[in-house]
Amino acid sequence: MSSKAEVGHYSPSLGVSAENWFSINQLLPTILVLVGATIMVLIRFQGSNLDILKEASQTNLALICYLASSLLFGMYLMGREPLMKKMATWSMILGVMLNLSAWGMRWIEYTLFTQAQGDMSTLWQTLPLAEKINHTFPLSNLYDITLGLTTFLGLTSVLVGVRKRYDFLGAITMPVGALFLILAIFLGNDINQAIQPILRSYWRPIHVGVAALSYGVCSVTFAVGILYLLKDKMRPERIALTITLFGIGIYLLVAALFGNFSLTSGTFGMNIVMITPKMGEQPIRFSGARGD
Repeated sequence: MSSKAEVGHYSPSLGVSAENWFSINQLLPTILVLVGATIMVLIRFQGSNLDILKEASQTNLALICYLASSLLFGMYLMGREPLMKKMATWSMILGVMLNLSAWGMRWIEYTLFTQAQGDMSTLWQTLPLAEKINHTFPLSNLYDITLGLTTFLGLTSVLVGVRKRYDFLGAITMPVGALFLILAIFLGNDINQAIQPILRSYWRPIHVGVAALSYGVCSVTFAVGILYLLKDKMRPERIALTITLFGIGIYLLVAALFGNFSLTSGTFGMNIVMITPKMGEQPIRFSGARGD
């Protein structure tokens, strides 16, 4: 008798839920994000020059939505007010839509920039589609990767966080997404950065795209895992110790497999640039110190 009661009580926590993850109601917010972002990118692709459809504007608006969503999710967790939850969720959906759209705008701006370079304006129409993608795929520098990573983190948050059992997820992922976008803004969105010829391969979009996707998804799963450990009253010190030992174990495994992988070998140095009104930038160099 007690065993049946225990099974009935614990079955939701084991993932046996009547909730259908692939029902149209659960997927509707994600579909809304994809459709809305696609419409904005297509409008920009047709030649619209509205400031709101530029990549920098979309990134700034996404950051505002992420910050607002973080605040609203925090208020919801403190008061459990349904209105706060709805406002936080819609702010998250709008922010992810703008984030994804900004990444698409970035691709368009890369394309326009590439077409304006030298003879490329006349050669562009003759290039195969794969070559065009290799030249313009928006994962060429740290800014692009951070923008893409935040996009996939947001999409995962919308896909999972709209479900009732995971309505707390946005309170964790939205502040992280906001920090990533702030980092990207500080890095700068300059597209005048030539790609090394060796990187012009169809493997670059595949490799970097999968890496950015995995970073975004793993950021969400890592946050959820830490929350479940804290919920089970596992002390933060033990969590930190476990993560540290895992990192040390990976380091030792790589060192054993590949050799010559020492933390104390190499040349270290530091360069500081001093700016003066009369002489401009004057580098101050420090001699390298070996760590053998």
